[in-house]
Amino acid sequence: MFDSSYAYKVISRERGFPKLTDYKNAWLYFFDDKLSNRYIVRLKEFEYDVYFIKFHQRKDKNSHNKYRVETHVNDSMKIIGTCLQIMLDFLEEKCEVASFGAVGVSSLDEQEEGRSQRFRIYELLFKNIFSDVDFIHADMPDSSATFIINRKTDVEKVLSYLAQLFE
Repeated sequence: MFDSSYAYKVISRERGFPKLTDYKNAWLYFFDDKLSNRYIVRLKEFEYDVYFIKFHQRKDKNSHNKYRVETHVNDSMKIIGTCLQIMLDFLEEKCEVASFGAVGVSSLDEQEEGRSQRFRIYELLFKNIFSDVDFIHADMPDSSATFIINRKTDVEKVLSYLAQLFE
């Protein structure tokens, strides 16, 4: 299902500022789709080795709706597959205890309540790709947030932290 991806490159690592941002660090990546649209991917690091992945088209970078825009490229499997590959490579190369989360924000034409279409896709993706042996799957449907929590970490501490983030 998500077995192919685009080639991606690392742009940079940006450090969070404790008084200005809610994250510790962010890794930035980019890739181009089949129509040469460029995408920016952010992998933001939070406490307890929790990382959230976000992506948007570069042309929407200044829009406050950049994560809600539909691309109409008809290549969502490969685009999401690229984000998945970034997560898998990060897990293997940088942080073997990483836990991941994604918030499936509603598209502009969806109602803004929980369980958006993107949430349902990310939830299905996480459950099908990441093994129950290595990860615990957790969801916060009212916030359209889904997580995979690495069993190599203190799972209860991570779950408690995530609950605080989404209060």
